[in-house]
Amino acid sequence: MFQSIISVLGNDKAGIISKVTKVLYENDANLEDMSMTNLESELVMVMIVVFKTQAARRRVKAAMKKLEQRSGLTITFKDLKKALKPKAPDPGMHKYLMTFAGSDRTGIVYKVSDLFARHKFNISDLNSQIIKSGKNEEIYVLFLEVDVPPKSPIKRIEAEYKRLAKELDMDIQWRLVESLTM
Repeated sequence: MFQSIISVLGNDKAGIISKVTKVLYENDANLEDMSMTNLESELVMVMIVVFKTQAARRRVKAAMKKLEQRSGLTITFKDLKKALKPKAPDPGMHKYLMTFAGSDRTGIVYKVSDLFARHKFNISDLNSQIIKSGKNEEIYVLFLEVDVPPKSPIKRIEAEYKRLAKELDMDIQWRLVESLTM
């Protein structure tokens, strides 16, 4: 088994995900993990792909190169020397979804991420964007998925987040995500 990280960047339009994943499907490459978002009008996609053989990886690279030339996308590969394995959750770790919303200003992501880092909270997913409200006002929204270590003094730390939200003049919401079992 061979793994690569493949990134895709380009002007967003309908059908890009279909075209990229078709190349993988037609070459029997397994898409293990993927994240995609739009940053303003740009599509940004990152995938971890597994190949059964080096020949399959070469075929996908060649097909992606052709897709890149036809579409104007920028597609890059990082071949991994050592296979990645999905990270098992730490026992007792709590996952929270958090949202900060308010006026845009410099330093929001820094101040929020710094507060989390000081408490050893890991940000496992982050998305921020400016959205238009019904009154044609712009609102900055920061969405975070945060892993909180066991035995963290949540109530004390929650007070710090509330102080930060007040300092930034932002509304804050957070909720515990229940564990999924299959």
